[in-house]
Amino acid sequence: MGSTFTISSLSDVLFVVGIITFLPSIVAMTKAYVVFQGFSYAMKSLFARNFKTQYPNFKDYQSVKEDDVKTTFFIELLIASGIVMVIGIILAVI
Repeated sequence: MGSTFTISSLSDVLFVVGIITFLPSIVAMTKAYVVFQGFSYAMKSLFARNFKTQYPNFKDYQSVKEDDVKTTFFIELLIASGIVMVIGIILAVI
C-alpha cells in the first residue's frame, strides 16, 4: 500500500522544483531586484525615523545594497534549474 512513483509524478516534481528555482535566478541575473530595493527604500523612508538622515537619496541606499548581492551563484543556479526543468519536460513527453 505504499506510495508509487510514476514517470508523470517525477516529471511534475522536477518541473515544479525547476521553475521555483529558475524564476528567482532570472530576477537576480537581470538585477530586477532593484525594484524591490526601491520599494523597500520608499517604505523605510516613510516609516523609519532616522532612515532619511542615514540615506538621503536612493543612490546612497543602493550603493550599500549592491555590495551585498555581488555573487556568481545565480549563474550556476540558472543553469542547474534549467536542466532540471528540461528533464521534467522530457519526462512529461515520454
